[in-house]
Amino acid sequence: MKYTLTIFLSLMSVHFTNAQEPKAAAIGSQAELKTGIGVAYLDFDVAPGARKRLLGLTSEMSLDLSPKVGVEAEVGYLRASNVFGTGRHSDILTYLAGPIWYPTRRGFQPYVHGLVGLARVTGPFPVGPLANEELAHGMANKLAWELGTGVEFRLHGPMRVRIGADYLHSAYYGPLLQIRGQSNVRMTATIEYVFGTHRRR
Repeated sequence: MKYTLTIFLSLMSVHFTNAQEPKAAAIGSQAELKTGIGVAYLDFDVAPGARKRLLGLTSEMSLDLSPKVGVEAEVGYLRASNVFGTGRHSDILTYLAGPIWYPTRRGFQPYVHGLVGLARVTGPFPVGPLANEELAHGMANKLAWELGTGVEFRLHGPMRVRIGADYLHSAYYGPLLQIRGQSNVRMTATIEYVFGTHRRR
């Protein structure tokens, strides 16, 4: 009886100790931090009925909170020279942030994001009822938002390539000196570096 009681107490002690150990799955983090820099092309709505091609750079940082959802911050600068033959340039600086969603995780990784923030727009614009009487130059720093999609490809180790297409809505002066919305299509190609990869894809 004495030995039976001793064995019983020993088994209970082992069971209690195991129950207090954290689960292995709970220890590992699924967070993944990515930064990237690349080139961008923007079909810019510089004036009513007039568009201009802008080229520049874009940089982004994203934190994947789970295999499906993350958050992203983005800064971009694009510029075109000699707009309307004035010798002056137009440019747009954007700084946006918002959620990013990954529909699936495969060898290539598609994504969809929706970002909101500000866009600082400068450059010449036509003034007057017919929008051809004279040109003015201004600067506006207004609310902007972006909806886009794209895909990421693994290169080697922590390096990836990201190709994206976005609809960017910004605001700038119109011919009657009023702030008007702009509809822009942007294409990007960036090289990303992944910090602290904790999961296989």
